[in-house]
Amino acid sequence: PCRAMGAWARLGTLLLAQALSGSGREQSASYYTLLELGKDASTQDVRRQFRKLSVKLHPDKNAAANTDEGRKAYRRLQTAHEWLSNDDRRQLYDLYGQWDSTDDRTRGHQFSSRHNSIEFFRDEPLIRNVRTEPEANEIFGLRSRRPYLMMLYAPWLTTCMEATDAYRKVAHGLMEETGKDGIRLAAVNCESNLQGFCLRYGRLRNQFELPVVLLLDPTDSSMDRYRGRMIAKELEEYAIASDKGIQHVHTLDERSFQAQILNSPPKDFWLVLFCDQSNPLCQDVKPTFKRLAFSAREAAKVGLVNCRTRQAPDGYVDLEDPFCQEQGVQETPALLAFRRGTREQQGEVIPLLLSREDQQDIETAAPMAVLRAMEAVLRLSAPLSSPTPAPEESEHGDADSSDDDDQE
Repeated sequence: PCRAMGAWARLGTLLLAQALSGSGREQSASYYTLLELGKDASTQDVRRQFRKLSVKLHPDKNAAANTDEGRKAYRRLQTAHEWLSNDDRRQLYDLYGQWDSTDDRTRGHQFSSRHNSIEFFRDEPLIRNVRTEPEANEIFGLRSRRPYLMMLYAPWLTTCMEATDAYRKVAHGLMEETGKDGIRLAAVNCESNLQGFCLRYGRLRNQFELPVVLLLDPTDSSMDRYRGRMIAKELEEYAIASDKGIQHVHTLDERSFQAQILNSPPKDFWLVLFCDQSNPLCQDVKPTFKRLAFSAREAAKVGLVNCRTRQAPDGYVDLEDPFCQEQGVQETPALLAFRRGTREQQGEVIPLLLSREDQQDIETAAPMAVLRAMEAVLRLSAPLSSPTPAPEESEHGDADSSDDDDQE
């Protein structure tokens, strides 16, 4: 008991000194001091020492610590353990000190020459740290053998610090789901010598947009930016759909289109994307289309038609493919839906591009275009219902209604 009281008293003294320190701003005792460790302590040392001190200082295990000051001291001990037992956060603490999420801008300027010393995920074998230009050129240049999920980060940003836990979970989740031959994960410190790659491929207006996660897929020469939340489950689902979606895309030419869609029993709902390989918009939409194919695999079949084009003397690329034109395609990319239950008509075009009128009010036009596309897909995915038969007239004509009037 005396030893427990002494250990608690030392922590209490540190916290009291913190509360009484000047400048009006709460200063923190060193996390290493709270855990009675040196800066050379290993992660195992941190965890072992935390367990040891917890036995003495946990309010539920030690009556002497079950006070307001004792509970506060234990919370500080927990915080010290959380930061020093996590390699990413320990690096941040060693460089920046106690973290304040409101100090991002100040932290960014104050330590501007030292951010490149931080390397997230250095203890995680499932995440590759990209450090050199040749490595970056291989992955960003789409010359790797497998697709990569790439996280771009700045270590002084709170959003990046908070994203590390989710990214680690994604690495382990994808390994379980796709194995060693699936999508690989990598990361780049955008404060390093690779800052130019971050700005170029992340299309950053400023570093406060970080973290950014890119999917770089050499199998179809595509690069896609993840637009969702940095939540492990959602990012993992995005990666899996991107990796496996191509298995659910039927590449169609005129003959297979006729056989599988127009001349087959109309039991399936089809979504068919008409593209041409020279159109950058087609390259941009393909990653999303692959994920659509994966997500809709139980509800729809998804096809891809590559239309032929020619470059006109004025430099414009014109569609020169009678088959695509027969399907009502005037420009690419174009998405057509072929309704379940009928093949009597051409597919209905689902607009992917904003009209000139829409572009005049871009803020409302984009969400409205998305809603129209969703409405069309939901409407066309349902089979045509049989017309409701008209009610049969009574043998007595209007006699029933007359009787009702008389009863009233």
